[in-house]
Amino acid sequence: MTSDVPSSQAISPGPDDGRDAVRQIGADILAAVDLAAINARLAELPSGILLAELENVLAAIDSGDPVRRRQRAGVFGRLIGRDLVAEAQVDSVESRVRLHVLAAQAHADTLIDGRAKLRALSTSLQQQIERLNDLLVRERAAPPATTEREAARQRRLQHLDAILASWRMSVSQIAMVCDHAAALLDRHAQLRDVLVPLWRQRASAEAVAAQLDRERAAAIADVRDALRAQLASLHTAASRLSADGLSANATPIERTPKEPPP
Repeated sequence: MTSDVPSSQAISPGPDDGRDAVRQIGADILAAVDLAAINARLAELPSGILLAELENVLAAIDSGDPVRRRQRAGVFGRLIGRDLVAEAQVDSVESRVRLHVLAAQAHADTLIDGRAKLRALSTSLQQQIERLNDLLVRERAAPPATTEREAARQRRLQHLDAILASWRMSVSQIAMVCDHAAALLDRHAQLRDVLVPLWRQRASAEAVAAQLDRERAAAIADVRDALRAQLASLHTAASRLSADGLSANATPIERTPKEPPP
């Protein structure tokens, strides 16, 4: 935090005329606020990383959909075969989705913890804002001091006013960051609890359907091959009968004469 010591123009060498007391106005309140800690918490929030991981999950899911894969590749990408390269990737879509979901969960946990700590810092800052505001109200209601000391006091109050406005802006910024983090965590929960399970159910159903199709195709092939073999056998039998049968000029088979009665 920057020092609150007035500039050399505001303090001239000489006997103490009460300016040391003026400089102490609100000093305890300023010392209770650590803006560096707040800025550090803001910088540590993994909001951007979490957002990137959620987009990675969507991209991985899209890569398993031929239509969406071609759309994401674009016309130029299809011309150079980018969609075919994506389709030929060694790792499965499920493994990529799982890895990105795990990474997103880790970042979401960090974001939840960081947001809670940031909100605690914001609450503490709001308390100091109220203290400083009350102090300024009391100081402005106090009777004026000597002319020179009063001028220094007014400069100090103006300085504290600027700090108060800065703190209020910081609280507003923290609130916006926390709201954005909350929305991002909602989207993460939606992806984790709704989208990915539905996608896995569909993938499982498609795998079962594909297995059934393969089984049906195999059964059809077995019946077809057996029927083809039986038809071939009938063809062979028919050919044999045609070769062994009587010609058109053959003598008809005579009936066996009956034995005459005695």
